[in-house]
Amino acid sequence: MEGPIKIRSMQHSCWRFKNTSTFFFLLFLFSHLISCAALKTNGSPIDPTPNEEERGEIPNPNAYYHAVVGLQLENEGDDPAALKAYLTALRYDPSSTFLMTRIATLLSQAGNQKEAMAYAERAQQLHPKDPRVLSLLGNIYVTSGQVEKALSAFHRLVQVDPNKVDAYYSLAGIYAARGDLDQAEAMIQKGIAADPTSGLGYYYLGKIAVEKKRLGPALQYFQKALSFHPHFEQAHLEMARIYELQEKAEESEKIYRFILNEINPRSREAMVRLVQSLIQRKEYDEALHFLDEMAQSDPSNLDISLQQALIWVEKKEYPKAIEKVEAVIQGRPDDLRLTIYLASLYEESKEYEKAISLYQDILNKDNKLYDVRIRLGALYFYKEKKVDEALEQGELAKQID
Repeated sequence: MEGPIKIRSMQHSCWRFKNTSTFFFLLFLFSHLISCAALKTNGSPIDPTPNEEERGEIPNPNAYYHAVVGLQLENEGDDPAALKAYLTALRYDPSSTFLMTRIATLLSQAGNQKEAMAYAERAQQLHPKDPRVLSLLGNIYVTSGQVEKALSAFHRLVQVDPNKVDAYYSLAGIYAARGDLDQAEAMIQKGIAADPTSGLGYYYLGKIAVEKKRLGPALQYFQKALSFHPHFEQAHLEMARIYELQEKAEESEKIYRFILNEINPRSREAMVRLVQSLIQRKEYDEALHFLDEMAQSDPSNLDISLQQALIWVEKKEYPKAIEKVEAVIQGRPDDLRLTIYLASLYEESKEYEKAISLYQDILNKDNKLYDVRIRLGALYFYKEKKVDEALEQGELAKQID
């Protein structure tokens, strides 16, 4: 027989990093625009009392009262009620930049980009050089897909405040998403010039260097980022990727172990990549050890069980592999690829009757599977000595082909 059918491993997407397209890099870098936006408070509580500058923007006592109520509600996570309070406050003080930016922020977070844009643009007309407004407006434009307007807003922002590091990185994200890596790199360099201790800036330079296939400089950039932030997990992961591209498995595995031991014991990405590297080096026992740990922390993840099965196949311990695949199929009963794979494992373990029965069940669900008919015919001919049944499968396969 041909051995177990080679199925595509249901691996976590990051295991296939060697084929990572430029698109996904650009998407990752572009996402910085949202993560750095004023649309979120980064998990920190909102101060329920406007600061001195903001109090000056809300001279009306009724507006001030409703603004404080809105901030408190926002801090408690009740954004709809907070929005209502801000809108009430704005009726008392129609020119408050603070209120318009909070309203635009909440509308944008709720997915209402059109109204959010209207309030942000209204604030920008009243205060064209307010950095908060320009930053918010730029991010709303990005979310709305209005890239040219976003570029304009962020360029105006750095003219108003040349030290606005996030604005340079937002510009870099836009240029990178357009495929202009040179311009993206130039913007990041300006961000670093504004803040020479910006580990994130060096990290982004490393990402761009990888895309340009300049692995040596990329490593240096990631190391520079780590000099400012030694526990920057993503920078460690990027360095490990480079070592894997350079086929330096031991170096990459050392980084993954460092992440798991010193930075984040629950780092799924580090563990997944370490397991994949160990499998490639045929260090199956250690790989199984880590997979067991992953299964304990994530028992519902069927991909872990499938990966364990693939290792047991490599070790030619078919009963253990069959047990894992059967468990996966219980959770994915409609996945014919897995069922076909299980049937091929029955063949390898010489459980021919089970293999034949399973192939027949598969063909009852989809009778156009050429490979399944060929394998079933081979079982009939070589193992069961049933020539007529074998010939029948051959004829049916010929009709498919």
